[in-house]
Amino acid sequence: MTIEEIKREIRSTYPLWKATDSSFDGEKVAGIHEVYIQELISNYCESKDYQVQGFPFEKRELGKTKPEYDEDYFTWERYEMYTDYLCLEKEDVLEIKFFYSNTFWPDFISTKDDILQNINCNIKNNLYDEEF
Repeated sequence: MTIEEIKREIRSTYPLWKATDSSFDGEKVAGIHEVYIQELISNYCESKDYQVQGFPFEKRELGKTKPEYDEDYFTWERYEMYTDYLCLEKEDVLEIKFFYSNTFWPDFISTKDDILQNINCNIKNNLYDEEF
C-alpha cells in the first residue's frame, strides 16, 4: 500500500470509529478500528523492510528456534512501539502516524512535533510495557 492509500483508509475508517459510543461494546469496536489502522501502518513499514532492533524480521526468524519469540511475542503494543520508533528516523512513517493521530485525535496532535514529543515521552518513561 502507498501512503496515499493508507491515508484513504484512515479517512474512511475515521467516521466508523467516531460513531462508536463509550459503552463496553463501543470501546471494543473503536479498538478494532485502531488495530486495523496500526496494522496498515505496520504492514507498510514491513513492506519497506524497516527494522528496529531486529524487529520484526530477525525476531520472526528467531521464533523458528526460540520459544520466547513465538506468535505471542508479536503483540499490538510491540508493533505500536515499532512504528513509533520508526517515526524518529523515517519521515514517511512519521507522515502516516501524524495523519492518523491528527485525524483521530486532532485536539491532542496538531503538529508533527506533538507526535514526536509524545513518542519521546513514551520512550523516556518506558510506557510501552514491552521491549524488542
